[in-house]
Amino acid sequence: MTNRFEAYVRCVRPLFEKAFLAGYDASEKTTPAPARPYLARPLKAYALKSGKRVRPALVLLACELCGGIQEEALPAACAVEHFQSAALMHDDIADGSMLRRGEPTLHVTEGEGIAINAGDMELVKSYQSIVEAKTYSASLKEELLQTLSSMMECTVWGQAMDLGWVRDATFDVSLEDCFEMVCFKTAYYSSASPLKLGAQIAVATKEQIKALFDFGLNAGVAFQIHDDLMNLCGKPEDQGKDFQSDITEGKRTPLVCFALSHGTDSQKEELISILSEHTTDAAKRARAVELLHQTNALTYAHHREKELTQAALSALSQVTFQNAEALAALQDMPAFFIERTA
Repeated sequence: MTNRFEAYVRCVRPLFEKAFLAGYDASEKTTPAPARPYLARPLKAYALKSGKRVRPALVLLACELCGGIQEEALPAACAVEHFQSAALMHDDIADGSMLRRGEPTLHVTEGEGIAINAGDMELVKSYQSIVEAKTYSASLKEELLQTLSSMMECTVWGQAMDLGWVRDATFDVSLEDCFEMVCFKTAYYSSASPLKLGAQIAVATKEQIKALFDFGLNAGVAFQIHDDLMNLCGKPEDQGKDFQSDITEGKRTPLVCFALSHGTDSQKEELISILSEHTTDAAKRARAVELLHQTNALTYAHHREKELTQAALSALSQVTFQNAEALAALQDMPAFFIERTA
């Protein structure tokens, strides 16, 4: 049976991309000619190497779900995707990643300085998408910008925790703190805030907005857990980014935090040693995955992503929505998140 959320994303993608890519064409014309080779053109090329466009699809879906008009949500959907691009550009530099969406990362092809600057421009374009929206009232713009700013702030909080623990060689991270980091870094901008933006555009009730936001937080954490599992145990050719990079970067993922709190002293010591090396050796990375398996961290992760899926669906069931077809698609989103292979 076709996943209804996946089908929805495919269906709205052409509509979204037409609006999204048109913005790059317009900005290239307003960018000073000497800057175009170093800014407008790399940004357009990056935008064409598109991901799944899940986040903007969520903005559109939430708007429809709450009785709004799909096209009205396009500026906010573009804002979310611009932030996604900025976050990836900067994250790839921070992590030293070489691949993104199956191709060399922007800082590899253009240099770190150009990539940082391009990411900065994507943040500008994120705000511009809403500020310059012709159909949004001043009060709606203010409301949407508050949600967008909060989303960005939470993402940066999570990134600070993620990077800081690695820099300071901090391994005594509790599962609670680790999940808080994941919630901030991933769940807010991957699902909770895009859903809230779409609902706000549709003038949804407070109860609907809360249900969608809670649904998004739970589904977003499940999304990240599954991402961590794919990074370690998926097929390298399906990833589109550096395989087992979480081991090389020494990431404090929920799997690692679980293993360190449930493994034997020797298992913990060996795992910390491998993560501290920032190794690219395939055998050592495979050994780290084996240690995660021995400590039942992989089993725990599979169980936890299913628990979060049920919690997400439970939050969604607390209120009623205007569009039954859109609701069915959204109900399939958590399954899509934890069953994907790339």
